[in-house]
Amino acid sequence: MIYPLDSWDNLKDGYTFGVSTHYNSFHLGIDKFADEWTKIYAPDNGEILAKLWGTQGGYTIHYRDAKGNFWRFLHLVHFGSLWGKVNEGDIIGYVGNTGSLGGSPHLHTDISKKKLKLNDINNFIDPQIYIKENLMKFPPDSVVWNKKDGEFYWTKNEGYLKIKKDRLVFASLLKKGDAISIDEDISNQVIGTF
Repeated sequence: MIYPLDSWDNLKDGYTFGVSTHYNSFHLGIDKFADEWTKIYAPDNGEILAKLWGTQGGYTIHYRDAKGNFWRFLHLVHFGSLWGKVNEGDIIGYVGNTGSLGGSPHLHTDISKKKLKLNDINNFIDPQIYIKENLMKFPPDSVVWNKKDGEFYWTKNEGYLKIKKDRLVFASLLKKGDAISIDEDISNQVIGTF
């Protein structure tokens, strides 16, 4: 699993999970401010179930991840071209400011256990926690990912670098068991060595 936006942890937060807002007593997801037309990535191998318009959420994607949980991405300016099955890292849409609750360009992400139940707040999961808990973990040894996608090199105690689809996945030395996530566009540059 990866974050749906590059530089996720560095983006300014809007409403976070569970807080009271001017329109609801319990915010069902998390808002991340980003420039309009920022790419939104499929966070996992999964399936786009619907692309639709909602009065409050604007252009919206309904998506199911590999564990069967149900995601919504709201306020998009434009959908990606993919339908149905998608792979982790595929572009599925672009950040926008659509819908009556847009305000300024941002992505609203919420996650439900298995199916969407808008009237049941106990069915929603904090996206920030869920994604962090499910970020890709290091395999125990050797090289993973082939040269086409880049390589992640592993020693007994520390790992270093994975490149995938021209994006850097964590640039510093990492210890066994650490999570890795998409960070920024690096245009095929390789950073550092052992």
